[in-house]
Parts: sequence; structure tokens; C-alpha cells
Amino acid sequence: MLKLYKIKKNIIFVNDKFYYMNKRPQISVCMAMYNASRYLHECLDSILAQTFTDFELLIVDDGSTDDSREIVRSYNDSRIRLMENNHDYIGSLNLLLDEAKGKYIARMDSDDIMIPERLEKQFDYMEKNHNVDVLGAGMRVFGVSNHEAVPPENVSIYDMLQGCCISNPTVMIRKSKLVETGLHYSAEYIYAEDYHLWIELFKHNAVFRNIQEVLLNYRVSEGQVSSSKAELQYERTIEIRKNGYLWLLETENKVKSELPVIPKSDKELTVVIPFLNEGEEVANTVRSIRDTAGYNVEIIVVDDCSDDGYDYRRDLEGYSVHYLYNRYRIGASASKEKGAKLAPTPYFLLIDAHMRFYSDDWHLILTGLLNKNDRQVLCTQTKALIKKDGEVTYNGATTTMAAFVFFGYQDYIPGIRWNAYDNPRKLEFPKIPCILGACYAASKRYWNYLKGFQGLTHYGHEEVYISIKAWLEGGGCTFVPDVTIGHIYRDTFPYKVAASNMYYNLLVIADTLFPTSLRCWAHSLAKKRWGALYDNFNMIKQGYREENIKLKEYYDKIFKNKFQYITDINDIAFSEDILSAENEYDKLEHLMAFLVNCDNGNDISLFSGDMGVLLTITSFLQIKYSAYKNMDLCEMKTVQLLENICNGLQRELPVSFAHGVCGIGWGFIYLIRHKMTDEQFKGEFAIIDQLVQERSPRLMKDLSFESGLGGILCYVVNRLAVLNQDDTIPFCEQYIDELKIAAKRILTSAEFDFRCYAYAMMIQTFPDVNWEILIPEWKDIVELPTFLAKNEDFWKIDIKSVIGYTSYLIGVLATKYCD
Repeated sequence: MLKLYKIKKNIIFVNDKFYYMNKRPQISVCMAMYNASRYLHECLDSILAQTFTDFELLIVDDGSTDDSREIVRSYNDSRIRLMENNHDYIGSLNLLLDEAKGKYIARMDSDDIMIPERLEKQFDYMEKNHNVDVLGAGMRVFGVSNHEAVPPENVSIYDMLQGCCISNPTVMIRKSKLVETGLHYSAEYIYAEDYHLWIELFKHNAVFRNIQEVLLNYRVSEGQVSSSKAELQYERTIEIRKNGYLWLLETENKVKSELPVIPKSDKELTVVIPFLNEGEEVANTVRSIRDTAGYNVEIIVVDDCSDDGYDYRRDLEGYSVHYLYNRYRIGASASKEKGAKLAPTPYFLLIDAHMRFYSDDWHLILTGLLNKNDRQVLCTQTKALIKKDGEVTYNGATTTMAAFVFFGYQDYIPGIRWNAYDNPRKLEFPKIPCILGACYAASKRYWNYLKGFQGLTHYGHEEVYISIKAWLEGGGCTFVPDVTIGHIYRDTFPYKVAASNMYYNLLVIADTLFPTSLRCWAHSLAKKRWGALYDNFNMIKQGYREENIKLKEYYDKIFKNKFQYITDINDIAFSEDILSAENEYDKLEHLMAFLVNCDNGNDISLFSGDMGVLLTITSFLQIKYSAYKNMDLCEMKTVQLLENICNGLQRELPVSFAHGVCGIGWGFIYLIRHKMTDEQFKGEFAIIDQLVQERSPRLMKDLSFESGLGGILCYVVNRLAVLNQDDTIPFCEQYIDELKIAAKRILTSAEFDFRCYAYAMMIQTFPDVNWEILIPEWKDIVELPTFLAKNEDFWKIDIKSVIGYTSYLIGVLATKYCD
């Protein structure tokens, strides 16, 4: 007997089933299938068992040859609509988009399983968040692989260009956004068609979010596209990313060039405040400026497309502020640069939007210094503040002398560190190596001459960039201790910072400012630290390539100082290392005695023999350690060691670096370039060069640094760097070509060694016009130990023991005590 009655408008109950009559469903679940019979029952059952029932299930059969269609037809549910298409996957997907009647489209794959509450939770979210166009969710991966994948809640285009942050079978799309944009899946990007669609939607200002909860069981099998078409999928993904970055570049450049006219001012200083989602702190910062400097300064605030819903215009009324709004986010670097360009005064001060000012004459001090000399970048004293429960207090941190640039290999290059000492030993107060603290001032004339932050993208490393440029140009950076500006330091940002954009700035600095060797070190460390992300940086670089080439050409014309000068003035050790080394003063005398009295037999190598001891003792003599009374013994020992090394080269020796002639040759170069000797070692180099060329790089299987190709590359690169302009290259052209070919094996090897990789990059660029290798340092070849066993029975003449530790100790002390 037929049971039929109306429950509510447009809903009919027939024989224990609900039917929706003449009504647009809220959701269209869209699924394409091809020979899906194996898992199809599980998939369909999970969809039809959803707690949210107001949906249609659209299925396009993409030319299956199994019984997939019969399985679908076996289900007696009026919500299912089966369509058939020839074998054309992209055509089938687009048919689904066109046929979908729902307010929302929920994507689904035919081998996955929905969690029962998936549609209900995503529908509720979309109904409450009308600005969201695409909504993903977490998923539980099972099958060949088993784990949970929970994506980030907020997804920007910068996140998406790092890697797809939306899992396609979890997606719910607002249909009206697709209709508005006319977007469909593209056959040109098959196997990455969903990724392409997301990037295209971003270009139309679509908002993406993820529910950070598992709403789908995602099956991984060997036959699916991500496995069987992995190579094609990767190639198309790379192309999509490249195009995405190019679009970003074009869009950002449009926003950067939108410069409203600000009338010229009779004041001398403009405070530029870029911000993003800072809330009440923008007005608090502006109020602090007006309370101290009054209306004697101009203020420009640059709102970088804040999306926190805060009414900044209203908050800033009455403070005589020039308010600029970026219709698309261009980042802190570009927003600062935009504000500096628009400053209607000869000088400007760049600050963050969470600062506090204390003295009434701070602006007069800054303009006074710039009036006397506008060829400098000023850095004020920073007072570290914390904000808790609305109250701002001083956190008690010690004041600093701004910062220095760190070129070590522990992290990335360039790094930046606060300077805890009164004055860097190679600069006269108040000169400093690097600004820091988000409160620095300059003249518009000098800033534009240096091209400010041009080249950087979004956030990060602005201080390092402008500081190095100022010193290379010859103007430099100056500390202003009489002006203290409070800076509220926070544990988290009020916005998301895309790692790829932040770290990309490091490579911009490397590519536009660094000499060859330091640039290669920067890239090698980036690859070591960031892995797959490194490829993303290179993609961003492609988009900005032309701009960065022009910048480098410009800088090559205006810079007056060599880069070695930059490394010298930033040769500052970490405070904790200096304190530790000073506590070891007493041990130095004993270590020297140990080295002076050692007998290495016939070992003249760098890592465990005479060359290592020679470099250590010679470095010790340079720091003029006043407490040591046996300098004459040290000098006599160096003469003996050098004689042993030169005579020892007549014996048969390995070509390796750690224990062979390459390391010995590097030691000679170290002595020459650090000006520890007047000798040129021409005869010794001739022997080493000949031995090195007798080994065919093409036939070498060992790519390592200590015993293989990496160490040979290190020697050859440094050997070429020590040649005078008129010297003949000691390696034949054929050998250099072989080295370059062999170096490619290192660059593509799965066994990554950042030192080998860096030297492989260096030899690849020889002999470019601007090929420049900085003075060699221990860090270029080995990580020195920072401690030594207390029991002398364990001491050895070795780079990992006494040679290494003593060299480390001397290196740290030299940063404070050497002239």
C-alpha cells in the first residue's frame, strides 16, 4: 500500500523515504567515476547515510567498462542522478559543475568515504560565513598509506602556491562563485585540474577556508592518478605555480603603483606605519606620536588589506593622518616602501603599528642628524614592551647596540642578531653594522638612491637588506641612543606569514648583493634547511627575475665598498660564545703548549697533521694574547711546521681534502688571504695542481667533501680565487669543463651535503665577470667543536679535538680582541 503525505513545504514522504519536489537542493554532491565498481558501494552508502539530507547526488560515468553504472542504478533513491559521458574526465567534471542545481557543490571521489556529518558541518559553516567561497576539511588517509591530514584553517594564495592546502574530495564550493567567474576545470591541466581551478578562483578574490576536523576517509591506492600520473601531475603543478607567481607579481605591482597625491609639507619628518590586522594598536601608536611630537610630523598609515573587520578609519579620525588602503595585500616590505615614496617631507621614520614614544624631542634629534648628513640610515634604541590584558609594560630586557648580520652556516644566510656589546670593534661609535627594532629613519633622497626595499616581497629581512646596501654604498648605519622607542613584542602575528615569501627575501638579498661564494652558500643552506620549499623560492624568483637583474646591475654601479668589508664589520660573536671563550682563557696557554710540543710524524694534513696545527698557532699569534709568555716558541714552531709541510709534498700523498693535498693547498690559501704570510707558495701549488689534475672528476664515484669530489672542488675554487689578475689559470680548460660536468652530479645527488653543493655551484659560474670568492674560513670546510674533553688522555691532534676546539676558541676571541 502506498503511503504518501506532505511533511512540510516541498517535502513528500513516500514509503518511508523523503523526496524533494520542485525545489532546488541545498547541496549538489558531484562525483565522476570510471571503472569504480570495487569501492563504489562503500562510497555511495557513505553519501546516502549523511545526517544532512537536502542534497542531490550527481554522478557522471566517464565511459566505464565495468559494472559501475549498474551498481548506481541498483540504488532506489530519487536524489541520485546518473549521467553518461564518453571517456573525457575533464569534460565529465565540467558537466557536473554545469548540471549542479545546489547552492553548494560538494566534490567527491568514487573510492572515498564520507564521515556521516560531513555535509551537515560544511553546510552550517558556509551558511554562517557568507564570505567563504571554497571550504575544505581534514581527512583520514588509508590504504597504501595511513595517517590523518588536517590542513590550515585560513588559506591564502601564498599558502596555495607553496603546496595545495585544499583536499579536493573534501571540498564544498559556493555555486554562485563559479557562475560569477565562469570558471571550469581546464583540460590543459589534467591531473592537476583542481589545483589550477583553486589558483584561478584566487585570482577572482575567492576566500578559502578549511574545517580543521576529519570529514572524509581518503583511500590511497597504487592505481589512482596521484600515483600513476605523478610525473605529469608534478610538471603541471609547477607550471600552475609559475603562472600563479607571475600573476601575483603583476597584481602586486599594480597596487604598489597606486600612489595617491599627498601635498608637500612644510614639516621635515613623516612617520610611516604599515600594518595588517593590528586592531586598536594602530591608533595607540599614532596617539603616542601626537602626544610627544604633536603635529610637528606627518603620519602615513598603510593598511595592507586588513580583513579583521576593524574600523581603522574611524579610529584614526582627528589625528591628521594620511590613511592608505591596499586593495590587495602586498606585504610589509612593499607597504613600507610605498609609504616612504609618498612621504611629503625630506625625511621619514619607519615603524611598526605597535610602538610607544617617550621624549618630546625625538623628532628633532632625528631630523638634526639627517640635516647634518643624509647619507646614512638611523636606528633608534629599542625598548622591549609586552602587552597583557590591555596593559603595556616594560619587559626588563637589556638595551642593545642595534644588531649585526650573521653569516654563519647554522641556520640561513643572512641572519640577524641583536648586538649586546657597546661598540663593534671595527666601527667607531655611533656607527653600527645593522639596524633592527622596526624604528629607523632616513632621507628620501638617500633611500631612493639605495632603492629602499625594492626587490623584497611581503615580509622579512628588510633591516639586513637596507643595512648591507648602505654600507656597500659607503654611507652606513648610525645608532641614535638618545631616542628610545618602545616596541611591543608578541609571540604570534595577527596575520599569517607565508614562509616561502619570507625566506624568498633571503635569496633576493643573496642574488642582488652577495659575491659568488656567499651567494652559493646562501642557496646551499636554503636547500638544506627548506628542502622542497627551495624549489618554490626559485619559482618566485622566475617571476621577479627581470626586476632583480636590473637591481643588481644598478647596485654594481653605485657600490663603493667590497663585500669583504661587510663581513669584517659584522664579524661579531654571539654574547654567550664570547663569555664562554673568556672563561677558557686559562686553558689557551695549556692548549698552545700541547700544540707546540706535538709531533705529528709524517702527517702534514689539514685535519690531523702539521697544516692544521700551523693554521691554529698562526691564528693564535694574531690575537696577541698578552698572558702568554712563549710567543717565541710558537713562532719557531710555525717555521718548523711550514718546512715539514713543504718537504712532505715531495712524498706520495692522497689528493683528498681532509688528509691529502687539497686540504694542504687550502691551508696555504688561508695563510695568504688572511695575510699571515708573505710567501706565495708557487712551487707547492704547482705540485698540488698537478696531482689534482691527474684525477679524472668524471670517473670519481666518491662525491663527499673529506675524501671525494667535494673537497677537490673546494680546493680548485679557492685556488682560482687566489690568482692575481695577470696569473695564468693553472688548470687546463678541459679539466675545468670536466669539473663542471662532475659538479652537476653533486647538484642532482640524493645524498645532499651543503658544502659540496655550494662549491659545485661556485665552479658552475666560473669564470663569470663578477666571479668573486671571499676569504676562506674554517666554517667553509668543517663545523668546529665547541668543547674539549677535560681529561687530556682523550686529546688528539685532530680537527675534532685540539686543533678544532682551539681554532674555535681563537676565532671567538678574535671577534673582540683582534684589531
